Formats: sequence, C-alpha cells, structure tokens
Amino acid sequence: MAFLRLNGVTIPVSAKRGSSRIQEQSARTRSHAGDYRTNVITENRKYEFSTTPLTEMEALAFEGLINGDGDILTFDDTIATSKGIVPALVLGVTADVSFHSTVPTGFSGKSGRVDDEGELYDLGIGSVKPNQDLTINLWTNPSATDPSYIAYLFNFSDGAAIYKNTANAYRTTDGKLNFNVSASDASSDTNKTSHLEIADPFDGNFKMLTFVVRRNAESGEYNQYMYVNAALQAFATTAHTPTPSAWNEWCIGSDGTTANEWAQMMDDFQILPYAATSALITGWYNFGQNVGLHPKLKMDGDVTRDSIVNVIGRVTERKFLHASGATKQILKFELVETA
Repeated sequence: MAFLRLNGVTIPVSAKRGSSRIQEQSARTRSHAGDYRTNVITENRKYEFSTTPLTEMEALAFEGLINGDGDILTFDDTIATSKGIVPALVLGVTADVSFHSTVPTGFSGKSGRVDDEGELYDLGIGSVKPNQDLTINLWTNPSATDPSYIAYLFNFSDGAAIYKNTANAYRTTDGKLNFNVSASDASSDTNKTSHLEIADPFDGNFKMLTFVVRRNAESGEYNQYMYVNAALQAFATTAHTPTPSAWNEWCIGSDGTTANEWAQMMDDFQILPYAATSALITGWYNFGQNVGLHPKLKMDGDVTRDSIVNVIGRVTERKFLHASGATKQILKFELVETA
C-alpha cells in the first residue's frame, strides 16, 4: 500500500519531510500490589508532511482534498449534507427522497433516490469563490433501459435562465450521458456553451461519475472533463465556463421541474471547489468504501499500518520553485486524528 492515503487518494509526500507525534493522551493510574501502573486509554496523534513538487492544478486539488473543502451528500437516512446544509423547497414542496440499502460494493449506510423536483440546496454561500474550479463526483445505478424523458443528475445555475451560467448533467432518451457548461452571458442553449456527450454507460450496476470544470487551464490541461469509473470519457477546451459564485440554485436529482427527475439511486454525492485530477478520481474509485464526511478524511497507508484513521487536515504553507521549465508548488500540511 501507499505510504499515505486520504479518502483513498495517494498523497505524494517527500521522503525528507515528515513527522508524527502524540498530541493528546488520556491515561489512568491504578495500584497493583502496592505498585502504581499507568494504562494508556487513548492517544491522539498529529502528523506533518510536505508534498513533492506539484503543478498548479495538482496543488489546488491536493490542497482542497487535505483541507476537506467541499460538501457531500451521503443519503444515510438524511437529506442534509455533511456540513449540515438542508435543501430548500422546490416549487413550494419538500424534495421526495427515499433511502435504500442497495449501495456500491464495499460501501456502508444507504443510498438515496430523488424524485419529483429534485433537491435544491443553497451551497454557494461561503463554499465557492469567483473563478474557481469545480468537481462533482457521485455513484449511481441506472439500468440499461433508456429513460422516456431527459433525466437530470444535477442542474446548477443562478436561476436567471436554464441556458445561462450553468453546469448540468443529464441522460437523454437514447441513454446518452451529457455534461453541459455555459458562460454567464450565454444567450441560448448553444451560445457560449460547451457540451460533452458519451454513449450510454449504464447497466444497472453502480457507476462512479465525475464531472470536472477547470476554468484557467494551463498547457496540457482542458476546461471540461467527464469520467466513468475513473476512466476519462470526454474532454473539451472552452472559454465558456460558468461562474459558480453566482449560483443560488444547486438542484440535485432533477433540473428543478417535475418532469425531468433522475429517479435512480445515488450515493456519496460530492461537490468540490477544485478540479480533481485523474490521480484523485482513481483513488476515490479504488478506495472501495465511502469517503470521509467533509471536512473529516479517512487516512490509511503505511503511516497508519494500513488501518483507517479519521483526521482533520490543513495546508499550512505553500512553497514555489522552478523545475522542468515550469513553476511547481510544494504543500506543507498537518493531519490531526479525530473521532
């Protein structure tokens, strides 16, 4: 196994920079045959590491992961996100969500099925910034049977118009999976819009779907990516990316209407304010279990002797260097064990 993983993602740490120490310890002292003996009940450790040099996209993604940025819907008998945000009313009614014991292999808890108008969240306040990247990662299990209508996985927008400043994913009546993004000044469904479409990937088994927006792509990168089970299926270069900080309608399981609901089970629906790299996406897919509840992370690897430990992470310093003709970043970070 890797030396250090967070939520299944291998963190590229420097062999020259790392430490672990006991930060808290609870103990009890007892007397036995006149002698005092101390039993350690719990220990709380703090770990400090530095990464190897990273590109800007890698640094932003690893920093977001380590800091526990973003939010997640577990659907474990709750419609609240891991950070306590609950959906608003859609068309004057509460979302119709049912919970099911069918989950991806290795997962625990429940999955959720959203019907009718979908779940409408106000995730934008305090969670997104102007000009930031975006990743949506989730598991879902539609059958191979094509829907009889356009079924929306999610539709994020500022509510001004369905074609304007949006990011949405949907399945068409021929089963194809689509991922659209549009600029804040788009004037129609085709104006200033980038559209990815792939053949029907569904067969009734849970698939992990990942949708990525990289606003300021550098050399060798793209602005829009779509993955199925961690395999890149489609990508595009476009100047027409949305502005997430202006979104006030984050609709999950529908486009916000009564006719276009996803109506399939979903699990571990993550909304992340960074562009996940293929390394992160592969790590999530191969982890074989639920990820941590943001901002908590599941840490394992050689550093924990392969056991799972819950931690809270924080990037404490960024260092910049010029290497291989490009500017790279080194992240110094700490991880503190938690319940």
